[in-house]
Amino acid sequence: MGIGPFKSSSCTCDKSLQYSYKSEVAEPISKFGNPKPDRFHIERVYENQNGWLVAQVTYPDAKNYEGRKILLYKTTSARLYAAKFLDPHFCDDKTHLSPFARFEPTNAGWLAAVELCKTMDMK
Repeated sequence: MGIGPFKSSSCTCDKSLQYSYKSEVAEPISKFGNPKPDRFHIERVYENQNGWLVAQVTYPDAKNYEGRKILLYKTTSARLYAAKFLDPHFCDDKTHLSPFARFEPTNAGWLAAVELCKTMDMK
């Protein structure tokens, strides 16, 4: 679930990976099932040669789009697969991976994410 324009959102993670997410959204997040960042399955990955990758991740606790998320990260596949905690929400906490962009979890979304990833560079 996304956050619309002019809404605020924040997430915080402490050293023990305790997760909290708060949002000022008109409808309750629980209606869609909030993804739990420590319960996920990486379904597929596309990685470019410049340190960017696209991952299709399934969160069994999320309800919309059957829990699928398509996420663009500035990281390596080794770091992604080593992650024990993968929050699909944007966050400026540097202790864990945060996506650079999210895409509609459809075939068209995957293709758009891969095309963008191909153009990304670490510079």
